[in-house]
Amino acid sequence: MNYTGWLRKLKCVDITMQAFAQLSRNYPEAVFTVIGSGTEEASLKELAERLGVASHVRFLGYMENQAAIQEMAKSRFFVMPSHPEGFGIVYLEAMASGCITIGTEGEGIDGFIRSGENGFLVPPDDPDAIVKVIDWCITHPEEASAIAQKGKQDALSLTWAHNAAQYIQLFEELQT
Repeated sequence: MNYTGWLRKLKCVDITMQAFAQLSRNYPEAVFTVIGSGTEEASLKELAERLGVASHVRFLGYMENQAAIQEMAKSRFFVMPSHPEGFGIVYLEAMASGCITIGTEGEGIDGFIRSGENGFLVPPDDPDAIVKVIDWCITHPEEASAIAQKGKQDALSLTWAHNAAQYIQLFEELQT
């Protein structure tokens, strides 16, 4: 499991940490990798200690973008249940890296992630919902792999050339 981004309250890494603590009971080999730095770093490390998962949480600190993406690609899941959140590019980076990506319902990414099709959306502040999604993915590996593959395909389709072609098509339709 992975989180990559600024360690700020609105990113809700604490909610992800709570979900990870629940998951680690059933999956003791699981590891939660946290890439980034910020004002919440110390409190997240304390939370990992309190929840008894500190030995399974890797805090890697700030990394340059390409290194962070390479590290992210080593994880099966990317989780960022942040709110309020605009359209976070990190979701696309996770999807393009092949991660099963979990975002928040009602936030900017829900216009791109179609839950159960190319990623998953969970309600805000709900670690149990994150646990349910990850449990489902683990018990349905073929379906989960297809969702990750669709997410990767969708994320990689977001190119300047693709966007330009869509605008040209729209303008042509408007002229008729």
